[in-house]
Parts: sequence; structure tokens; C-alpha cells
Amino acid sequence: MIALLLVLFISQPVEAKELGKVADKYAKQFNIDRRLVRAIIKVESNWDNSAVSNTNDYGLMQINKNTITYFNFDLKKIKKDPDYAVYCGVFYLAHLRYRYGLKDKYWWARYHSSTPHLKRKYIRRVLDVYNPEDKKASPLS
Repeated sequence: MIALLLVLFISQPVEAKELGKVADKYAKQFNIDRRLVRAIIKVESNWDNSAVSNTNDYGLMQINKNTITYFNFDLKKIKKDPDYAVYCGVFYLAHLRYRYGLKDKYWWARYHSSTPHLKRKYIRRVLDVYNPEDKKASPLS
């Protein structure tokens, strides 16, 4: 398993490796599991900072306009600066953990949606990236 992950990491474009370091930096700053941050980025944008969803979510972490407005994030900067995009996404994750962490073991799934059936799908998708072998043993639960 470790060898496979190492091969996958080594074969990533240089930019993705650098973005991984950015993700790790903000995960540490906000005390969020770095593997969770990386899994969310993979699921949300596949490490593509220019990604725009059909619902107008932007950047590496696919931040929507409501979140951008609520936290007064800079949309132009999110679109152009991957470091800032990750900062905003992890900041929002930290906010969700503070708000829902004690009530909901999958607080992080609210990053995508608070609608129950969408949350369940998102949980499966993130856990497949985070821990593909055993979802029940996931440290996210």
C-alpha cells in the first residue's frame, strides 16, 4: 500500500507536489488532518486550481460564492492563487469543525453540502481517496 501511494505521489506533476505542501502547511496551521485536506482537494478539483463547477464553485477547494461572501474571501485571488485558495478552503473546514465537530463525526462533509443524501455521497467519495481499503477504520470517523 505504501509503495503504491509512493508511486502515485512520485508520478504526480511537480505542481501537484508543490500544492500538496501548501495543503499540508494550512492543515497544520488549522490543526486539520493533512490527509483529509488532500482528499478533499482531490475530490473537489483533482488538484486543478482553474476548476469551476457547474454550480460556480471555484479553485482547488471549489469554494462557492456564498462562502466567499460570508467570509469576505477574494474571488479573483482564489481563481489566480492556489495558495490562497487552499488557505480559504482550510479556513472554512476549521470553521465547520468548530461549528459542528462535537455534534457530527462527519462535520467535514458539510464542506460539500448539508443535504443528507449529498453528504453521504461526498463522505464515500472522500473516504475512497483518504482510506480506500477500510472506511470503517478511517481516522475521519
